[in-house]
Amino acid sequence: VHEVVVAAELELAELEAQVALGVALDRHEAIDDTVFGALGSPGASVMGDIVPRLGAALSTRTHPVVLVLDDLHLLHNQECLDAMAVLVDHLPARSQVVIASRAELPLPMGRLRAEGRVAEIGPDDLAMGNQEAGSLLRAADVELAEADVGELTRRTEGWPVALYLAALAMKARGKGSRVALEGRDRFLVDYLQSVLLSRLSPTDVRFLTRTAVLDGLSGPLCDAVLGTTGSADALESLARSNLLVIPLDHHREWYRYHHLFRELLRAVLERHEPELV
Repeated sequence: VHEVVVAAELELAELEAQVALGVALDRHEAIDDTVFGALGSPGASVMGDIVPRLGAALSTRTHPVVLVLDDLHLLHNQECLDAMAVLVDHLPARSQVVIASRAELPLPMGRLRAEGRVAEIGPDDLAMGNQEAGSLLRAADVELAEADVGELTRRTEGWPVALYLAALAMKARGKGSRVALEGRDRFLVDYLQSVLLSRLSPTDVRFLTRTAVLDGLSGPLCDAVLGTTGSADALESLARSNLLVIPLDHHREWYRYHHLFRELLRAVLERHEPELV
C-alpha cells in the first residue's frame, strides 16, 4: 500500500490553507490542473469552487493517503472549517485524516462517532502513568525514587509538559533539591502565560482568575460569585478550548481547574485583585 503522511500547517489564511491542501495532495498523487486553476483564481469561492474540486481530487485517489492537519485550533474562518468537514466526507477507501488540535474539533463529531468513523485521543489518553513519567524524567537526566516519581505524577496529573518542566526546575535548583512543583513555579508560569493565558481575552482571564477560589465550578455557582450571568457558557467554551478546565460529568454541569493551573490563577488574582479574594 502506497501511503504518505503530509503535514499542512493551518495557521494560514483561508485561501492559503486550501492551497496547502492542494499542494500536499499533488505531492502524493498528481491532481487535475483545474483544481489549481480554481485555487489561483482571485474570485474563487471556497465552498462553491475550491472545496468541490479538492473533494473530487481526494475521492479519486488510486492509493490510500493519510492527510495530517496540525494545529487546527489556529484556523478560525468558519467557511474554511466547514471545508474541512466536507473533505473528511470525500476520503477514499483505506484513507485517513489525522487532526491535531488544542481545542475540540469543529467537525460533525456526533455523526462520525455514530458511523464508527472516528478514533479520538484526548488528554486522559495522553496523561502519563508512573512508569512513563519515570522514563521522561530519566531522559531529562533526573533520577528520582519510585515514591517521588509517583508523587510528582500525582501533582502534575500525568501532564507531560508539567513533568518535563518539573525536571528542568529540579536540575536548575541542583542535585538533591526537593521534589516539588507548584503552579507558581517560574518555568510553569512562563509556559502557562505564553501558551495559554496570552491567547485569551481579558474577559476570559478575569473569569478564570476570579473563579480560581472555587474547588468545583458550575454555571450558577460562578454567576453567584461573580455577580453576573453566562458562566455556564463560559465554562463550556473554556473546556472545549482545552484550557485545563476539566469536566466532572457527562452533562458538562460541573468542572474543575487542573490544580497547577488553579494555583497560578490564584497567584494572579492575589497579585492584581487581592481585595476580591
